[in-house]
Amino acid sequence: MNEINDLPAEVAKALARQLAAAVPDDHREKMAGKLMTRLAEEALSKGALGKGAQETAASLHSKFYVSEGGSKDPSQWLSDHWKKTEALYCDLKGVLIERCRRDGLSHFPAIVKSNGAKGSKLYYMSAQELPEVPQREAQQRAAGEADAQCREAEADPPGALRYKKDMEPQLSSLGKLVFGAGRLLTLRRRVSIAVPPILVVILTLWVNWKIAVAFLATNRPIYPSDVVLAVVVVVAPYVAFKWMSRLMDLMSLRYQAAPDWATGMKEMCAVLELEDIDRGEGSAKVVKVSRYTALCGVCGHTVYLKDGNKQFGRRVVGCCSASPDEHVFTFDPRTSLGYPLRQRKGGYVGQ
Repeated sequence: MNEINDLPAEVAKALARQLAAAVPDDHREKMAGKLMTRLAEEALSKGALGKGAQETAASLHSKFYVSEGGSKDPSQWLSDHWKKTEALYCDLKGVLIERCRRDGLSHFPAIVKSNGAKGSKLYYMSAQELPEVPQREAQQRAAGEADAQCREAEADPPGALRYKKDMEPQLSSLGKLVFGAGRLLTLRRRVSIAVPPILVVILTLWVNWKIAVAFLATNRPIYPSDVVLAVVVVVAPYVAFKWMSRLMDLMSLRYQAAPDWATGMKEMCAVLELEDIDRGEGSAKVVKVSRYTALCGVCGHTVYLKDGNKQFGRRVVGCCSASPDEHVFTFDPRTSLGYPLRQRKGGYVGQ
Protein backbone atom coordinates (compact mmCIF):
# COMPACT_ATOMS: atom_id res chain seq x y z
CA MET A 1 0.00 0.00 0.00
CA ASN A 2 1.34 3.44 -0.96
CA GLU A 3 0.89 5.61 2.11
CA ILE A 4 0.30 9.34 1.67
CA ASN A 5 0.73 11.26 4.92
CA ASP A 6 1.85 14.76 3.86
CA LEU A 7 -1.59 16.21 3.20
CA PRO A 8 -2.86 19.57 4.49
CA ALA A 9 -4.46 19.56 7.92
CA GLU A 10 -7.93 20.34 6.55
CA VAL A 11 -7.74 17.42 4.13
CA ALA A 12 -6.51 15.11 6.90
CA LYS A 13 -9.42 16.17 9.10
CA ALA A 14 -11.90 15.65 6.25
CA LEU A 15 -10.58 12.11 5.68
CA ALA A 16 -10.73 11.40 9.41
CA ARG A 17 -14.38 12.47 9.49
CA GLN A 18 -15.10 10.18 6.53
CA LEU A 19 -13.52 7.20 8.31
CA ALA A 20 -15.37 7.84 11.58
CA ALA A 21 -18.71 8.36 9.82
CA ALA A 22 -18.35 5.15 7.79
CA VAL A 23 -18.37 2.89 10.85
CA PRO A 24 -21.90 1.40 11.04
CA ASP A 25 -23.95 2.05 14.18
CA ASP A 26 -24.09 -1.63 15.14
CA HIS A 27 -20.26 -1.88 14.95
CA ARG A 28 -19.45 1.13 17.12
CA GLU A 29 -19.65 -0.94 20.30
CA LYS A 30 -17.54 -3.74 18.84
CA MET A 31 -13.78 -3.53 19.35
CA ALA A 32 -13.07 -3.31 15.59
CA GLY A 33 -15.33 -0.27 15.32
CA LYS A 34 -13.82 1.28 18.45
CA LEU A 35 -10.24 0.92 17.17
CA MET A 36 -11.09 2.36 13.76
CA THR A 37 -12.96 5.27 15.32
CA ARG A 38 -10.05 5.90 17.71
CA LEU A 39 -7.53 6.19 14.85
CA ALA A 40 -9.88 8.61 13.07
CA GLU A 41 -10.31 10.71 16.23
CA GLU A 42 -6.55 10.88 16.76
CA ALA A 43 -5.97 12.07 13.18
CA LEU A 44 -8.81 14.59 13.55
CA SER A 45 -7.48 16.02 16.81
CA LYS A 46 -3.89 16.29 15.52
CA GLY A 47 -4.87 17.41 12.01
CA ALA A 48 -2.26 15.03 10.65
CA LEU A 49 -1.86 11.59 9.13
CA GLY A 50 0.75 8.89 9.59
CA LYS A 51 3.06 8.78 12.58
CA GLY A 52 2.07 12.31 13.52
CA ALA A 53 -1.19 10.81 14.85
CA GLN A 54 0.01 7.35 15.84
CA GLU A 55 -1.21 4.99 18.52
CA THR A 56 0.76 2.15 20.10
CA ALA A 57 -0.47 -1.19 21.33
CA ALA A 58 0.08 -0.02 24.91
CA SER A 59 -1.94 3.20 24.45
CA LEU A 60 -4.86 1.39 22.80
CA HIS A 61 -4.70 -1.34 25.44
CA SER A 62 -4.93 1.23 28.24
CA LYS A 63 -7.98 2.86 26.61
CA PHE A 64 -10.04 -0.22 25.85
CA TYR A 65 -8.78 -3.22 27.83
CA VAL A 66 -10.87 -2.65 30.98
CA SER A 67 -14.20 -2.90 29.21
CA GLU A 68 -13.19 -5.52 26.64
CA GLY A 69 -11.04 -7.99 28.58
CA GLY A 70 -8.80 -10.58 26.92
CA SER A 71 -5.03 -10.98 27.09
CA LYS A 72 -3.21 -8.66 29.49
CA ASP A 73 -0.27 -8.35 27.08
CA PRO A 74 -0.95 -5.24 24.93
CA SER A 75 0.59 -6.67 21.74
CA GLN A 76 -1.23 -9.99 22.01
CA TRP A 77 -4.49 -8.27 22.96
CA LEU A 78 -4.36 -5.89 19.98
CA SER A 79 -3.25 -8.64 17.58
CA ASP A 80 -6.47 -10.52 18.38
CA HIS A 81 -8.58 -7.47 17.45
CA TRP A 82 -6.57 -5.92 14.60
CA LYS A 83 -7.48 -8.68 12.12
CA LYS A 84 -11.17 -7.96 12.71
CA THR A 85 -10.49 -4.23 12.32
CA GLU A 86 -8.78 -4.85 8.97
CA ALA A 87 -11.70 -7.06 7.88
CA LEU A 88 -14.16 -4.29 8.78
CA TYR A 89 -12.08 -1.77 6.85
CA CYS A 90 -12.07 -4.05 3.78
CA ASP A 91 -15.88 -4.13 3.94
CA LEU A 92 -16.00 -0.33 4.20
CA LYS A 93 -13.33 0.46 1.60
CA GLY A 94 -15.73 0.65 -1.32
CA VAL A 95 -18.07 2.89 0.68
CA LEU A 96 -15.18 5.18 1.68
CA ILE A 97 -14.00 5.51 -1.93
CA GLU A 98 -17.49 6.41 -3.12
CA ARG A 99 -18.07 8.94 -0.33
CA CYS A 100 -14.71 10.64 -0.81
CA ARG A 101 -15.21 10.81 -4.58
CA ARG A 102 -18.71 12.21 -4.06
CA ASP A 103 -17.39 14.91 -1.69
CA GLY A 104 -14.70 16.02 -4.13
CA LEU A 105 -11.69 14.59 -2.28
CA SER A 106 -8.71 13.20 -4.18
CA HIS A 107 -7.78 10.66 -1.50
CA PHE A 108 -9.54 8.18 0.78
CA PRO A 109 -8.61 7.11 4.34
CA ALA A 110 -6.69 3.95 5.19
CA ILE A 111 -5.60 2.28 8.42
CA VAL A 112 -1.98 1.18 8.81
CA LYS A 113 0.03 -1.09 11.06
CA SER A 114 3.78 -0.45 10.80
CA ASN A 115 6.99 -1.23 12.65
CA GLY A 116 8.28 1.14 15.29
CA ALA A 117 11.44 1.29 17.38
CA LYS A 118 12.73 -1.92 19.01
CA GLY A 119 10.23 -4.15 17.28
CA SER A 120 7.16 -2.25 18.51
CA LYS A 121 4.08 -1.79 16.34
CA LEU A 122 2.49 1.54 15.45
CA TYR A 123 -1.13 2.06 14.37
CA TYR A 124 -2.37 5.14 12.57
CA MET A 125 -4.57 6.53 9.83
CA SER A 126 -3.09 7.24 6.44
CA ALA A 127 -4.42 8.12 2.98
CA GLN A 128 -4.38 6.68 -0.51
CA GLU A 129 -5.14 8.21 -3.88
CA LEU A 130 -8.59 7.51 -5.24
CA PRO A 131 -8.45 4.89 -8.02
CA GLU A 132 -9.18 6.07 -11.53
CA VAL A 133 -12.65 5.37 -12.82
CA PRO A 134 -12.68 3.48 -16.16
CA GLN A 135 -14.32 5.43 -19.00
CA ARG A 136 -17.28 3.07 -19.28
CA GLU A 137 -17.85 3.11 -15.55
CA ALA A 138 -17.57 6.89 -15.53
CA GLN A 139 -20.25 7.12 -18.20
CA GLN A 140 -22.49 4.75 -16.27
CA ARG A 141 -21.84 6.74 -13.09
CA ALA A 142 -22.77 10.00 -14.82
CA ALA A 143 -25.97 8.43 -16.15
CA GLY A 144 -26.74 7.02 -12.71
CA GLU A 145 -26.19 10.40 -11.06
CA ALA A 146 -28.52 12.01 -13.58
CA ASP A 147 -31.17 9.40 -12.85
CA ALA A 148 -30.66 9.88 -9.12
CA GLN A 149 -31.13 13.64 -9.47
CA CYS A 150 -34.35 13.04 -11.38
CA ARG A 151 -35.58 10.67 -8.69
CA GLU A 152 -34.65 13.11 -5.93
CA ALA A 153 -36.51 15.83 -7.78
CA GLU A 154 -39.64 13.75 -7.46
CA ALA A 155 -40.68 13.98 -3.82
CA ASP A 156 -41.25 10.72 -1.98
CA PRO A 157 -44.89 9.99 -1.09
CA PRO A 158 -46.06 11.63 2.17
CA GLY A 159 -45.09 9.66 5.26
CA ALA A 160 -42.69 7.38 3.32
CA LEU A 161 -39.06 6.72 4.15
CA ARG A 162 -36.35 5.54 1.75
CA TYR A 163 -34.09 2.58 2.50
CA LYS A 164 -30.45 2.51 1.43
CA LYS A 165 -28.30 -0.58 1.02
CA ASP A 166 -25.60 -0.49 3.68
CA MET A 167 -22.23 -2.23 3.81
CA GLU A 168 -22.11 -6.02 3.54
CA PRO A 169 -23.17 -7.56 6.87
CA GLN A 170 -20.82 -9.63 9.02
CA LEU A 171 -21.61 -13.33 8.62
CA SER A 172 -21.07 -16.16 11.06
CA SER A 173 -18.78 -19.05 10.15
CA LEU A 174 -21.75 -21.08 8.96
CA GLY A 175 -23.17 -18.04 7.15
CA LYS A 176 -19.88 -17.54 5.28
CA LEU A 177 -19.91 -21.19 4.29
CA VAL A 178 -23.46 -21.02 2.94
CA PHE A 179 -23.82 -17.42 1.69
CA GLY A 180 -20.26 -16.06 1.63
CA ALA A 181 -20.05 -15.30 -2.09
CA GLY A 182 -23.73 -15.66 -2.87
CA ARG A 183 -25.52 -19.01 -3.11
CA LEU A 184 -26.34 -20.03 -6.66
CA LEU A 185 -29.74 -21.74 -6.79
CA THR A 186 -29.55 -24.13 -9.72
CA LEU A 187 -32.33 -26.69 -10.21
CA ARG A 188 -30.10 -29.42 -8.78
CA ARG A 189 -29.30 -27.35 -5.69
CA ARG A 190 -32.96 -26.47 -5.13
CA VAL A 191 -33.81 -30.17 -5.25
CA SER A 192 -30.97 -30.96 -2.83
CA ILE A 193 -32.35 -28.35 -0.41
CA ALA A 194 -35.95 -29.54 -0.66
CA VAL A 195 -35.41 -33.32 -0.56
CA PRO A 196 -33.95 -33.70 2.99
CA PRO A 197 -36.97 -32.09 4.74
CA ILE A 198 -39.34 -34.25 2.68
CA LEU A 199 -37.38 -37.37 3.65
CA VAL A 200 -37.51 -36.29 7.30
CA VAL A 201 -41.30 -35.97 7.14
CA ILE A 202 -41.66 -39.39 5.48
CA LEU A 203 -39.29 -41.00 7.98
CA THR A 204 -41.04 -39.51 11.00
CA LEU A 205 -44.45 -40.65 9.68
CA TRP A 206 -43.05 -44.15 9.35
CA VAL A 207 -41.57 -44.00 12.87
CA ASN A 208 -44.89 -42.72 14.24
CA TRP A 209 -46.67 -45.66 12.63
CA LYS A 210 -44.16 -48.15 14.06
CA ILE A 211 -44.49 -46.61 17.53
CA ALA A 212 -48.28 -46.73 17.38
CA VAL A 213 -48.19 -50.41 16.37
CA ALA A 214 -45.68 -51.21 19.13
CA PHE A 215 -47.75 -49.53 21.86
CA LEU A 216 -50.95 -51.23 20.72
CA ALA A 217 -49.25 -54.64 20.70
CA THR A 218 -47.85 -54.44 24.23
CA ASN A 219 -48.97 -53.42 27.72
CA ARG A 220 -45.56 -52.39 29.04
CA PRO A 221 -45.24 -49.09 30.96
CA ILE A 222 -44.04 -45.88 29.29
CA TYR A 223 -40.34 -45.20 29.92
CA PRO A 224 -38.52 -41.80 29.75
CA SER A 225 -36.88 -42.92 26.50
CA ASP A 226 -40.36 -43.29 25.01
CA VAL A 227 -41.17 -39.69 25.91
CA VAL A 228 -37.91 -38.45 24.36
CA LEU A 229 -38.64 -40.41 21.19
CA ALA A 230 -42.16 -38.99 21.04
CA VAL A 231 -40.78 -35.44 21.34
CA VAL A 232 -38.25 -36.09 18.58
CA VAL A 233 -40.84 -37.45 16.15
CA VAL A 234 -42.99 -34.36 16.79
CA VAL A 235 -40.20 -31.76 16.62
CA ALA A 236 -38.43 -33.21 13.55
CA PRO A 237 -41.34 -32.77 11.10
CA TYR A 238 -42.05 -29.30 12.53
CA VAL A 239 -38.44 -28.23 11.86
CA ALA A 240 -38.62 -29.75 8.38
CA PHE A 241 -41.89 -27.90 7.71
CA LYS A 242 -40.40 -24.58 8.85
CA TRP A 243 -37.37 -25.16 6.63
CA MET A 244 -39.57 -25.84 3.62
CA SER A 245 -41.88 -22.90 4.34
CA ARG A 246 -38.95 -20.47 4.58
CA LEU A 247 -37.57 -21.78 1.29
CA MET A 248 -40.96 -21.40 -0.37
CA ASP A 249 -41.33 -17.87 1.06
CA LEU A 250 -37.93 -16.91 -0.32
CA MET A 251 -38.81 -18.25 -3.76
CA SER A 252 -42.16 -16.43 -3.84
CA LEU A 253 -41.32 -13.15 -2.06
CA ARG A 254 -37.68 -13.01 -3.29
CA TYR A 255 -36.49 -11.72 0.09
CA GLN A 256 -36.77 -12.54 3.79
CA ALA A 257 -35.03 -11.81 7.09
CA ALA A 258 -31.70 -13.63 7.33
CA PRO A 259 -31.70 -16.50 9.88
CA ASP A 260 -29.83 -15.93 13.14
CA TRP A 261 -27.32 -18.69 12.41
CA ALA A 262 -26.16 -16.93 9.23
CA THR A 263 -25.06 -13.65 10.85
CA GLY A 264 -22.76 -12.58 13.67
CA MET A 265 -23.96 -12.30 17.26
CA LYS A 266 -24.32 -8.49 17.16
CA GLU A 267 -25.33 -8.16 13.51
CA MET A 268 -28.65 -6.49 12.76
CA CYS A 269 -30.99 -5.94 9.82
CA ALA A 270 -29.57 -8.56 7.45
CA VAL A 271 -31.91 -9.92 4.75
CA LEU A 272 -31.69 -12.71 2.19
CA GLU A 273 -32.31 -11.51 -1.36
CA LEU A 274 -33.00 -13.60 -4.43
CA GLU A 275 -31.36 -12.00 -7.46
CA ASP A 276 -31.43 -12.97 -11.14
CA ILE A 277 -28.04 -13.21 -12.84
CA ASP A 278 -26.98 -13.89 -16.41
CA ARG A 279 -24.74 -16.97 -16.69
CA GLY A 280 -24.26 -16.79 -20.44
CA GLU A 281 -26.27 -19.92 -21.21
CA GLY A 282 -29.28 -18.47 -19.44
CA SER A 283 -30.44 -16.70 -16.31
CA ALA A 284 -30.12 -18.19 -12.83
CA LYS A 285 -31.00 -17.19 -9.29
CA VAL A 286 -28.54 -16.46 -6.52
CA VAL A 287 -29.20 -15.88 -2.81
CA LYS A 288 -27.22 -13.01 -1.26
CA VAL A 289 -27.12 -11.50 2.21
CA SER A 290 -27.68 -7.73 2.21
CA ARG A 291 -28.43 -5.01 4.72
CA TYR A 292 -30.72 -1.99 4.43
CA THR A 293 -31.18 0.96 6.78
CA ALA A 294 -33.24 4.15 6.74
CA LEU A 295 -33.94 7.17 8.93
CA CYS A 296 -37.12 7.02 10.98
CA GLY A 297 -39.71 9.48 9.71
CA VAL A 298 -41.00 10.00 13.27
CA CYS A 299 -37.90 10.52 15.44
CA GLY A 300 -34.93 10.47 13.03
CA HIS A 301 -33.19 7.40 14.50
CA THR A 302 -31.92 4.50 12.38
CA VAL A 303 -34.49 1.99 11.09
CA TYR A 304 -33.34 -1.65 10.93
CA LEU A 305 -35.03 -4.59 9.25
CA LYS A 306 -36.32 -7.68 11.04
CA ASP A 307 -38.80 -10.50 10.60
CA GLY A 308 -42.43 -9.42 10.96
CA ASN A 309 -43.26 -12.63 12.89
CA LYS A 310 -46.92 -13.30 13.69
CA GLN A 311 -47.91 -9.65 13.94
CA PHE A 312 -47.09 -8.81 10.31
CA GLY A 313 -47.19 -12.25 8.70
CA ARG A 314 -44.47 -13.03 6.18
CA ARG A 315 -43.39 -9.40 5.93
CA VAL A 316 -39.93 -8.07 6.63
CA VAL A 317 -40.50 -4.80 8.47
CA GLY A 318 -38.36 -1.83 9.43
CA CYS A 319 -38.18 -1.07 13.16
CA CYS A 320 -36.76 2.11 14.65
CA SER A 321 -33.82 1.58 16.99
CA ALA A 322 -35.28 4.10 19.46
CA SER A 323 -38.86 2.76 19.49
CA PRO A 324 -38.97 -0.66 17.76
CA ASP A 325 -42.53 -1.51 18.82
CA GLU A 326 -44.16 1.77 17.81
CA HIS A 327 -42.17 3.14 14.86
CA VAL A 328 -42.66 0.27 12.40
CA PHE A 329 -42.51 0.54 8.61
CA THR A 330 -43.03 -1.62 5.56
CA PHE A 331 -40.08 -2.64 3.37
CA ASP A 332 -40.24 -2.78 -0.43
CA PRO A 333 -36.84 -3.77 -1.92
CA ARG A 334 -37.99 -2.87 -5.43
CA THR A 335 -38.82 0.77 -4.74
CA SER A 336 -36.66 1.12 -1.57
CA LEU A 337 -39.66 2.78 0.11
CA GLY A 338 -41.29 2.07 3.44
CA TYR A 339 -44.63 3.25 4.87
CA PRO A 340 -45.77 3.43 8.49
CA LEU A 341 -47.53 0.36 9.90
CA ARG A 342 -48.85 2.19 13.00
CA GLN A 343 -51.57 4.82 12.86
CA ARG A 344 -50.99 8.21 14.40
CA LYS A 345 -52.95 11.44 14.45
CA GLY A 346 -51.81 14.48 12.51
CA GLY A 347 -51.02 12.89 9.17
CA TYR A 348 -48.99 9.85 10.32
CA VAL A 349 -51.13 7.27 8.52
CA GLY A 350 -50.45 3.52 8.77
CA GLN A 351 -50.96 0.99 6.00
